[in-house]
Amino acid sequence: MRTSDDTFEGLVNRVDQAPTSIDLQKITFDFFKSLGATSIIYHLLPPIGATPMDPARSIHSWGFPMEWARKYTKERYFEHNPIIRKGRSKNQAFLWSDIRNENNLTEDEEIFLREMDEANLGDGIAIPTYGPNGYNGSLAFGLALDSVQLTQTQILLAQIIAQLAHQRHCLIIRFVGEKKISFSNQERQVIHWMALGKSNSVIADILDISQHTVDTYARRIYEKLDVSDRLSATLRGMSRGILH
Repeated sequence: MRTSDDTFEGLVNRVDQAPTSIDLQKITFDFFKSLGATSIIYHLLPPIGATPMDPARSIHSWGFPMEWARKYTKERYFEHNPIIRKGRSKNQAFLWSDIRNENNLTEDEEIFLREMDEANLGDGIAIPTYGPNGYNGSLAFGLALDSVQLTQTQILLAQIIAQLAHQRHCLIIRFVGEKKISFSNQERQVIHWMALGKSNSVIADILDISQHTVDTYARRIYEKLDVSDRLSATLRGMSRGILH
């Protein structure tokens, strides 16, 4: 775990002050390579209810077989990666192989794991990361079959660096370039009552406005949040801090 000034504190400072995503990736990936990583992949995950992100912008990897890397993005293998799904409910690092003990894998996830085996990706460690406005992430790195097992301290340090790097990445790209969403007072009231399960006609009665007006506000809310239904609007509103 050597850094430019030969301390872990130096590494933390370099991650925290990385000026670009490219610089950040090199600093972070070099650290994981120093732990023995043979492959590394980072995902920036959109908030629940948000439009799926372009994998060219949200996925960064190193060390994977070329054919696997191509399939992962071009054929959208990442959509069926159970490691990412498991990470959404975890708050600490876990082994890739732990996924095989899950009893609720989908058919597509089973296929994904078989493809991993055929590509000889081996085992590794996955680290869920958390960021602002619902932009969470996942960093995973593979380990050689004959590599020395990481200590708990090394895993803890890996989690610290992964989390710090994710937050820095979110800051650098300004939450993937999303424009600030501005809601009027009445739009906030409408989405508030939508989140509580009220129909448009009931919301009209509560706010003492016409249902047509509520319908108009609802369409504006969907457009601003880039969603098409009430549930997604509620989840997206929560992730953007519009609903509390």
